[in-house]
Amino acid sequence: MHAPMIAPGDRWTGERGEDRWRLSTSPQTLTRLSDDVPLTEIVGVDAALPLVIAFLAIRPGGGRVWVDGEGNATTQIDGHDVYLGTLTAAAALAHVDDGTLRGAIIRALTSTPHSTVREIAFQLTRDGQPTGRSEVNQVLYGERSVFTKDDSTVPRWQVASGPTDSSAPSPQPARSPRSRREVQDRDTYAHLLEPEPSATPVRAPAVARAAQQAPVHVLDLMSWQHEAIAAWYASGCHGIIEAVTGTGKTHVGLEAVAHAAARGERSTVLVPSVDLQDQWTARFASFLPDLRVAWLGGRSSGNPESADVTIAVVNSATKTDLSAIPRASLIVADEVHRYGAEGFQVALRVGYERRLGLTATLERTDDAIEAVLNPYFGGTRLVVGFDRAIREKVVAPFRLVMAPVTMNDEEQAEYDDLSQKISTAIRALRSQGALGGGGGGLLQQIGRLCGAPGRVGHAARTATGSMRDRRRMLALLSGKLDAIEELSEVVAASQGAVLFTQSKEVAEEATIRLREWGVAASALHSGMSAAERGAALRGLTSGDLQALAAPKLLDEGIDLPSVDLGIVMTASRSRRQMVQRLGRVIRRKADGRPVDFLILYAAGTVEDPSDEGVHEGFFDLVGEVATHRLELEPGWTAAQL
Repeated sequence: MHAPMIAPGDRWTGERGEDRWRLSTSPQTLTRLSDDVPLTEIVGVDAALPLVIAFLAIRPGGGRVWVDGEGNATTQIDGHDVYLGTLTAAAALAHVDDGTLRGAIIRALTSTPHSTVREIAFQLTRDGQPTGRSEVNQVLYGERSVFTKDDSTVPRWQVASGPTDSSAPSPQPARSPRSRREVQDRDTYAHLLEPEPSATPVRAPAVARAAQQAPVHVLDLMSWQHEAIAAWYASGCHGIIEAVTGTGKTHVGLEAVAHAAARGERSTVLVPSVDLQDQWTARFASFLPDLRVAWLGGRSSGNPESADVTIAVVNSATKTDLSAIPRASLIVADEVHRYGAEGFQVALRVGYERRLGLTATLERTDDAIEAVLNPYFGGTRLVVGFDRAIREKVVAPFRLVMAPVTMNDEEQAEYDDLSQKISTAIRALRSQGALGGGGGGLLQQIGRLCGAPGRVGHAARTATGSMRDRRRMLALLSGKLDAIEELSEVVAASQGAVLFTQSKEVAEEATIRLREWGVAASALHSGMSAAERGAALRGLTSGDLQALAAPKLLDEGIDLPSVDLGIVMTASRSRRQMVQRLGRVIRRKADGRPVDFLILYAAGTVEDPSDEGVHEGFFDLVGEVATHRLELEPGWTAAQL
């Protein structure tokens, strides 16, 4: 489309240009992201400033601008692409792709510099050029005069400075965080608040355990942590502590292990994943460095029979009875709600005399809490919710932001079609009398019927398949991915951000969208090697990365104390999952700053908060304790945040 056909401010119906620019209000500038060069340096102040002023008249808050090879500049307003005007000499700014894999990689690295081989391969495949990692590696290592890498464990590549056969300019590093992460005091939690009067703990029904007096504490503890230890000892060293994510449950477990070690007894810390095993390892090294630590599963090293504590991944703990080791007395079960699963219950050995469960939300969709966890641990001894955690300044205050996106006509038609299939299938199941028995919610009931013969099984499979397809299409909505681009400046201004996605595919796509707008970001998922995952987590902690996008790995346990922005890209009907996600963000900040928790949702769909089932009671739980709730309208911009 040529500029003379439309006027500035009109809707743009052509393709967006591939060059990305950032329009700013203070100072009034237009900057090319690929090399961080302002338009004034390219065409001069006299030519650039009138264009910038004219562009800001159309988009007053500034934001994203795309420029095509003919110089046509467009932005997005109220969910639509809008024509801004024509850049002087813009044709000379366009990048050229020579059609080879080498040229495609140069173009990818120009758009998103400092990418790993996996990220480059994903981006090329996503752009219609399916490419494997080995092919990318062959080009990168075969042309070291064109491509350079850093010295990290998982190298990040960029186009080398100096001339190449491509006209693409040498890229600049992705925008670095505006300030480094604060260093949290490693020796104490007690500095976070003044001691406050203890409340009466929530108690489970009495169990036949003799009450004990808690010994003098080993670590510096917050008020609620003192209370938790006292309540646990008062119940004979049996019980579950339920405290929202970010409050410091791990410290309660460390204190219990320290007491056991002082008595000459051994402990087991049970964790659901290798990532949590590593996190507990770091905590012992920081707070109880004199204890001898062994590991079962994951890194699997050390000797549990001579160690003070063994950190065991549950899959391995089901095969090895650590309670049979001499003087083994204590089990600390982190994320205890996970161990109600049939395959994990065996790890809860009867040989442990002392039993401590830790969780942010003691919830399951089956009856395992009543049938397995409460009988084993003796019930819940203390509950610390968001209200108390915020009141006592254990966690950071937060703003809840609701950000709707809209669907285009094609997406709306697909959504309507899938929703109709689901409704028809459920009606068929009801007409057959197949629903309403066997316990559990509707989704569980339908899931159990998928293996049934005849019409019932067919209807159940149609319902579950269509629900799965609908979740996927909602996760990949063009409006959500565009919203991530719109939020790129907000992410860049944060102290670190996490994006909670539906799938690995969406995590990778969201990461590319951020990096295309100059934000250093990485995906984090099970399809990455352990080295890649570790590098990503360290990058966010150190400030080398500004954001991580993950489908599930960030939902439980991973400690990211500096992060102050959470973005939820997909709806969840699990209150537990949403509480875990919020907890990743609201850990107390050393400078006392508040945090933002932003939920993207497709307006008028099952993701819409007006649907009572979405986020299952989460809004009721946090609505009154959020310091502020901001409900945006469709077509919102980052400037409104």
